[in-house]
Amino acid sequence: MTHHQVGFDTASSAQTQPGAWGFDSLGGASLSKDLAPLKENGICIIVPVIFEQQLMGLILLARAAREYLQEDVDFLETIGGQISLVMANQKFREAIIESEEIKNFNRLSTFVLHDLKNATSMLSMLLQNADANLENPEFRVDMFQTMSGVVERIQKLIQRLSTPLEQEVLEFQPTDLQGLIRRAVKTTGVDELPN
Repeated sequence: MTHHQVGFDTASSAQTQPGAWGFDSLGGASLSKDLAPLKENGICIIVPVIFEQQLMGLILLARAAREYLQEDVDFLETIGGQISLVMANQKFREAIIESEEIKNFNRLSTFVLHDLKNATSMLSMLLQNADANLENPEFRVDMFQTMSGVVERIQKLIQRLSTPLEQEVLEFQPTDLQGLIRRAVKTTGVDELPN
């Protein structure tokens, strides 16, 4: 992940590196035209959220009662970087979960195979002995108990395999950043934010 710091100047060339963009610093008619609807809706700063050189989202900031300072822009770029870290962590977490799921699948396959082999062995032995011992009442009792045990084991196995695993999904959504900051500041015991 790369962090680029871009100041607000009146450069005439379009931004080629990620960083916070101010409309005054965006040159080039094409880019300015594409972003015109944002400017018309009061957006004056755009902070791209970039992960693995892909644009994942934007932090949009409207005009404030005061001019934004370079420190404000730096702070927003830091927030963009933190959001990128969250995305990276989520991606790595998903990779770990996938790796764990593969391990769990292999363990489950071994377990299922073991249970099926045991059930098959029991039924196979039962069939081999059935010809010679089917007339014996004790054998028939044992045969029904064995078959009942095998059916019970297979039903438990089917139940385990039928239970779906819940997967956690991270959902991104718009957030009131100002409200979030106010709530965070309020938890520190500070009465109000400085202007």
